[in-house]
Amino acid sequence: MVKAIPKQFKESVQEVKEIGFCPFKLQSVKAVHAKLCVSRPTWARKEGVYGKWGWSDDDVCAAFRLHPSCMSLMEGKIESVMSFLVNERGFEASHVARCPVVLSLSFGKWIVLVLKSKGMVKKVSLSRIFKCDEKLFLNMFIYCHDEKELTGH
Repeated sequence: MVKAIPKQFKESVQEVKEIGFCPFKLQSVKAVHAKLCVSRPTWARKEGVYGKWGWSDDDVCAAFRLHPSCMSLMEGKIESVMSFLVNERGFEASHVARCPVVLSLSFGKWIVLVLKSKGMVKKVSLSRIFKCDEKLFLNMFIYCHDEKELTGH
């Protein structure tokens, strides 16, 4: 016997379908999970945090479609990563909206931004930096430099 689907789950599935998720794709499962785990007031606060950085409602929606977990992050994490990328590294907030996976990553991969600022990494896109696996990342951005280059000594 099939149990009745809870109302909140049905509503979340309907919302992600309306946003444009295909219900048969893994990404839609992640979106439903995010919708179920984040209360409406908290969701609105997170939209406000992104809005503070200049994201429109469409930017938030597009970022959510690309990386649903961006709405599951702690507000402090969103603030600190956005501040780092925009204020310290000079990226435009709109670029982060187009590559929201960067908001969820550990600090380890941020080192490439330091290398870039030292001129040790030339033109490279955010998605190229943050979507590669650890081995490729290390080969592309770390192992190709000697210790003197990395430390400046």
